[in-house]
Amino acid sequence: EEGQDRGRAKQQDWEKVVRAALAAGKEVYVGLPRFWHPSEKRLVEERIELALGLGVRGVLIAGPAGWEAAQERLPGRSLVADYTFNLFNPASAAFLCQLGFAGLTLSPELNRRQLAALAPLNAVGAEVVVHGNFPLMTAAHCPVGANTPEGTCRRLCRAGGYYLKDRQGYEFPLACDRSCRFYLFNSRELCLLAELPGILSLRPFGLRLELRRAEAPEIARVVGTYRECLERLQRGDRSARWL
Repeated sequence: EEGQDRGRAKQQDWEKVVRAALAAGKEVYVGLPRFWHPSEKRLVEERIELALGLGVRGVLIAGPAGWEAAQERLPGRSLVADYTFNLFNPASAAFLCQLGFAGLTLSPELNRRQLAALAPLNAVGAEVVVHGNFPLMTAAHCPVGANTPEGTCRRLCRAGGYYLKDRQGYEFPLACDRSCRFYLFNSRELCLLAELPGILSLRPFGLRLELRRAEAPEIARVVGTYRECLERLQRGDRSARWL
C-alpha cells in the first residue's frame, strides 16, 4: 500500500507539471520507455491514455514497441521518433516518415557532413540534440544489485550515486528506474553552443536540450544560455564568447 501511495503521489506530480505547461501555452509530448516487460504493458497504456486525456499533443517514441502501442492506442496523434531509433541517413528518415512519424530526432552521433546529407532538416521534421547527457546503454540487469554481498536487489541505487570507471579514469554515471532497469550515461555532457551557426544553416525543425536528469537551477541556466545565443545569432551578432 505504501508503494501504491508513492506511485499515486508521483502521478499527481507528473499531472501537475503537464497541466502547468499546457496552461502556459506549451506543446507537451509524453515520452514512452525504450522497452518494457509484457507485465508492464497495461501500465504503459494507462499512462498513454492519461496523457492524452490531459491534452498532450503527441508521443515521443523510443523504439518499435512504442510504435506498435501507438498504432493501437494513438490513431491520428502526432508521433516523434526519439534518437534511440539511430537515424543516420536519408533512407532511414524516409522509412520512418512512411511509418507515420511526424517528427524525427537525429542520432547525436551524426557529424556535420552526415547532417548536411539530410538537409534541409525541416523537410522531415528533424530535430537535433545540441545539449545534455543521455543513456549510452539501457538494460534489465542492474550492476549495483549484482555487486551486493547477496547478489540481489536491495534498492541501494536509491541511496546514492554510482558510476563505472574506464581504464582512462572517466566516470560514467549509473541510474536505475522504479522497475530496476539500469541506465549508463556518458562521462561527458554534450554541448554544441559553438556549433549552432552551422547547425542552423541546415534548417533543423527544432533543437533539443536533453535535461531530464538536471535540477531546476541548471535547467534555467542552460535554457537561458541557449536562448540568448539564438537571439544574438538572429540579430547577426557572433561576438558572444561561446561562438
